[in-house]
Amino acid sequence: MDNQQTQEGKSRYFHSLLRHVTFRQLQIFSTVIRMKSFTKAADELFLAQPTISLQMKKLGETVGLPLFESSGKEIRPTGAGQDLYAACRELFRTFENLETQLADRKGIRRGKLRLGVVTTAKYIAPELLAAFDQQFPGIEFGMKVSNRDEIIQRIQNGEDDLYVMGQVPDNEVDVEAIPFALNPLTVMVPRGHPLTRQKKPVPLHAVADAPFLIREPGSGTRH
Repeated sequence: MDNQQTQEGKSRYFHSLLRHVTFRQLQIFSTVIRMKSFTKAADELFLAQPTISLQMKKLGETVGLPLFESSGKEIRPTGAGQDLYAACRELFRTFENLETQLADRKGIRRGKLRLGVVTTAKYIAPELLAAFDQQFPGIEFGMKVSNRDEIIQRIQNGEDDLYVMGQVPDNEVDVEAIPFALNPLTVMVPRGHPLTRQKKPVPLHAVADAPFLIREPGSGTRH
């Protein structure tokens, strides 16, 4: 009897999720987890922040457990939130595969390519995507531009199909890297700067002593 009651309870809970959880809520939830912020998620989805908060409140009530917790200025998933996020990714991937399979049955070559690039690669990635589009016109693609730390997190979460970055994150993730372009770093100074009066080549210690304009923490160029 106890086992039967347990199964009935699970069934009622499952059907409650089916009735009350929407794909839009799951999309919003996944975006909040990725962006670690209700405000940033609202900007990405072109929604008002109160709409984000309301939908996440409804989703939490349906699940019956807290989905988020605050960590400083960032929002992180609870244990239940991590479970739901994993389920969301699997669900979205299943439907993307279904879309491709249905398109194949219609004789249409379809699919999606998700590309994550570091900020410095955004200047070459559009050209690569344009060439890709000419060769595979039926493939839909999207590009997410972030700094190195955020791209590494996306790799860890398996959120994209391909990444373009300047430095391979060997210590953070297990990836296969294929070098295809040079990415030199060059020191730029105005005319009359003291470094221009140094003997050539300019020694590194002289460059290190000069004030720098540098990228934000988490940037591969800064690293």
